[in-house]
Amino acid sequence: MAQSCEIDDDLDSIDELAINSNFFDFNQFGKTHNAYLEYVMTIENNQDPKARFMYGKTFSDPTFGSFNIDLTYEDMNKSMAFHRRRVDLILGGTYDASSENLSPEMTSFLDKLATIVKYSIDRKLTMTEFLASIAAIESKIQLEQQIEIDLKKGISNDGAAMLAITSILKYSTKYWVAIENVNNGSSGDDLPLARKGIWRALADAWGYVSAWVDNGDGSYSWYHESALVNADCVSDKVREN
Repeated sequence: MAQSCEIDDDLDSIDELAINSNFFDFNQFGKTHNAYLEYVMTIENNQDPKARFMYGKTFSDPTFGSFNIDLTYEDMNKSMAFHRRRVDLILGGTYDASSENLSPEMTSFLDKLATIVKYSIDRKLTMTEFLASIAAIESKIQLEQQIEIDLKKGISNDGAAMLAITSILKYSTKYWVAIENVNNGSSGDDLPLARKGIWRALADAWGYVSAWVDNGDGSYSWYHESALVNADCVSDKVREN
C-alpha cells in the first residue's frame, strides 16, 4: 500500500474549484515531475544519486505538498530492476498490463498507452506527433471515464490517475528527449523521438502506476503524492541509464 505524503497546510486555502475535477489542470502532475528533476540537480554534488534522493525529500509543491514520504534510498534501489524490466517489455512489444493486477479499465488503458509509445518509436514519430497522440488519449479519457481527484485527501481514482500518467509521460518525454537531443548536437520538436529519452520517460510514467491502493470493492485509488514521488525518484535514478 502506498504511503501518503504530508499535505501542505496551504492546501486548506485552495479554492474549491481546484478540487473539482472539471477544473483541475492535470498538466500539473507533469510540471511538478519536471520541477523535481530540476530541483535535485541544483545541489553541488549532483552526480551522486543518493545525495539527489535525499535532497529530493526537501522538495515541496504548492499543489501536492511535501515529497518527504516513507521511502528509503535502499528500497527505491531494490525496485529499479523491476522498473527497468517493465520498460524493456513495453518497448519490446511484450508488455501485458494484466500483470499490474488493476481494474479492467486501467489495464486496457495501460495496454493501449504502451502500444502507442512503441508505435511512436518504431515509426520514428516526432515530438509533435507523439504529443498529439497522447492528447487524443486524454480527450477519450475525459469523455469516457469518471474523473475524481481530491487534493485535500490526496487521492485520485482510475480516471484521474490515467490523466496523471499521461501528463507525466508527456512532460518527462519532453525533458529527457531534449537532453538527448542536446547530447547529440540537435534540437527541435520535428526530430524523431530519442529512444533513450522515451525509455526514461516510460520508467517515470509507469513509476506512478506502481503506487496504487486496492479499495477492496473492485476499484483502485492512487495517493497521487506518493505516486508522484515514486515516479520522480525512479525518474532521477534512470539518469544513470
